[in-house]
Amino acid sequence: MSGTERVILCFGDSNTWGYDVKTGRRLSRAERWPGVVEIALGAGYRVIEGGLRGRTTGFVPLKLEEKEYLNGRRDFYGWLRTASPLDLVIIMLGTNDFQRDIRAPPVNSARCLECLLDTVRTSKEGPGGTIPKSLLVIPPPMGKLELMANMYGGGEGLLNEARLLYMKVAVNQECPFLDAGPVVGRADEGHLDPVQHLRLGKVVAAEVARLLTK
Repeated sequence: MSGTERVILCFGDSNTWGYDVKTGRRLSRAERWPGVVEIALGAGYRVIEGGLRGRTTGFVPLKLEEKEYLNGRRDFYGWLRTASPLDLVIIMLGTNDFQRDIRAPPVNSARCLECLLDTVRTSKEGPGGTIPKSLLVIPPPMGKLELMANMYGGGEGLLNEARLLYMKVAVNQECPFLDAGPVVGRADEGHLDPVQHLRLGKVVAAEVARLLTK
């Protein structure tokens, strides 16, 4: 317990950041799935949003080599230290690994995700130097690409393959996971809309409550 409240870090990409497919801007906190989680859990819980547009599990597009901050492995521990003490870390990453300019092999993407979970397990950034709990949210698959074909064309199959590997990583790490695929779709092949954020947030909140009341 972090004082009188449970502290949760949500680490992800533009879907955690809350990209609005209609305006290109950011959804309000109450609309973004991490905000929905905090509202659903109620008093005694604080959710810290660590979403970044374009973030990958551990890669940087060749044409954006100067943007090392897009590499999730590079800044993950900094987020853990900044947000500590943490009761739970939720990770939802992977989709950006399969942009045309990256095309990470699914097995490499899964290994990077495994490294993130290893970082949590060795961080001792929980209350009193304990190890925070982890929850892996598997990103939903992409449908047939049209609007985002230039960015992801051909990557949808790689993501679908990676999703299965992510689940195996979670099982091997004995980390609870939630498959977002049956819960939400994607409004523009890559992002969630407010209805989907709400749906995902409520399902994640239920899982968080289960994990933190054990």
